[in-house]
Amino acid sequence: MRMNSRIWSCGAGGGAFAALAAAAFGGSSTTFEPLADHPDGRLASRAWDVSADGSVIVGRFKLGDELGAAMWVNGSPVGLGDLSAGMEMSTAHCVSDDGNVIAGIGHNGAAWEAFRWQSNVMTPLGLLSGYSWLSTVNGMSADGNVLVGHGYATTPPITDAAALVWEDGDPVSELLDFPDGVQGASAQGVVDLDGDYIVVGLGRTVASLTQQACYWDSSGTRVQLTNLPGDGSPHSAVIEGTEVGGELILVGYSSSGAVNGTNRSEACRWINGVPQSLGDLPGGIANANSYDIDASGRTVVGIGTTAIGNEAFIWRESMGIQNLRTWLEATYGIDLTGWVLQNATGVSADGMTLVGYGIDPMGDERAWVVRFASCPADFDGDGVVGSADLSQLIGQWGAMDDVTDLDGDGTTGSSDLAILLGSWGSCP
Repeated sequence: MRMNSRIWSCGAGGGAFAALAAAAFGGSSTTFEPLADHPDGRLASRAWDVSADGSVIVGRFKLGDELGAAMWVNGSPVGLGDLSAGMEMSTAHCVSDDGNVIAGIGHNGAAWEAFRWQSNVMTPLGLLSGYSWLSTVNGMSADGNVLVGHGYATTPPITDAAALVWEDGDPVSELLDFPDGVQGASAQGVVDLDGDYIVVGLGRTVASLTQQACYWDSSGTRVQLTNLPGDGSPHSAVIEGTEVGGELILVGYSSSGAVNGTNRSEACRWINGVPQSLGDLPGGIANANSYDIDASGRTVVGIGTTAIGNEAFIWRESMGIQNLRTWLEATYGIDLTGWVLQNATGVSADGMTLVGYGIDPMGDERAWVVRFASCPADFDGDGVVGSADLSQLIGQWGAMDDVTDLDGDGTTGSSDLAILLGSWGSCP
């Protein structure tokens, strides 16, 4: 991921809009489908985020020669409008868990300005004093009450950026970078903790003025994270995260001189502050970024590089980083001939829905969605019920484990083993 005014990330849920879509999802096989564009627009859409249960997707589509913020409910696109009538230059970047709150960037007729959308009303969120060129929301808390992003004083670069937060309807405020006045920060996402939250993103180091992964706690205190080892100019950012069993898992990118002998970036995750490389796709130049992670921490999606350029990836512990297009074809038999899946931008909290954008067989930019069929015995998420899943079940024999207790009787045992063996092989 490269820092610019079009980089966004959000938390991933079901509410008033989610209820409309729920009946349409949950088929018996894993599917890939392009999302419909506005009937009056041209084919040029991107999906940026998805609600926790996968029923509401947000992004943008094209209206004539302009771009408009959009959501997709029950497969149908709905335009959200813009801050100034007739502008149609907005993009929706984030959606709350229940699908009812959407945020992003629009144009007020004079400047780019962050917005919050709820109950068919788009509300401008204001510009930080001294940063009058742009404000945008990049991420939000699960309930939509905490919004984060960045603002620019003038046309980018990053040195003109300030990390921003809007909390519980209060006016915009700044998350401080280093106390000596070094500037150039962006807040990218919100990680909900037990009764609290942190804001993740990037700041700038005093010594080298390079981008540095960090997070801010709810009091505004900034914590700098460690980069992957490597030579050259270090740079990194955190885009999203989750908390699982007391472990704080953050994802984004970090530079490393260990890939192809160059100081490019690799997809990265930090577990309790310790960085671990997720790598890049084969054939690329080591220039990958993780965009999102599901609530369990098992599935990470993002963008990598191959010989043909940018392509979406999926990462799971059991299988490592995979080219999403070729993995879907090989694992589920989905025909993606002619498609280039350029970026996987979001995964639902339950891990069952992926969204992103790419180039379709006709050469048009299209938003897309992948919906996985239920395959509960595939504990490691590699698309196959096999020996690794069997080992996990046996390891929990007699225990109370929500994952391996397939029949829901409170204990992992013989009936769960029978379900697993009956599901042996590729998931639908």
